[in-house]
Amino acid sequence: MDSAATNPQTPRPQPSRNASGPAAGASASPAPTPRATHVVGEPVVFDGYVDDFENNIAAMQFSLDDGATWTTYKTLGVTADKGVNWHFSYTPTRPGRYLLKARAVDGAGNASALVASYAFEVQP
Repeated sequence: MDSAATNPQTPRPQPSRNASGPAAGASASPAPTPRATHVVGEPVVFDGYVDDFENNIAAMQFSLDDGATWTTYKTLGVTADKGVNWHFSYTPTRPGRYLLKARAVDGAGNASALVASYAFEVQP
């Protein structure tokens, strides 16, 4: 499986605030933009929503190496009564199978035990 460890692309999420939505308990549900085939050199776009009940979401973390390492992106200006809609695009440089993992980090710096995953395959 290709991963961030062997594929030096760094995913760049672009979180934004959302003042509504059901509390989902620090789960981050990635969903790719609908597409039948992903191709090397073309972006794979992911969107998701995260909420952590009464805690603010201080950051989102993403991993492409099965959780061995996490890249953290702060979510500035989020309060406990607001969840986060996040978005990022990853452009693979090689064909193969990938696994994106996403999780939230609360204001105390605790990473959520709930991790959302999305497996996808990239063709040459």
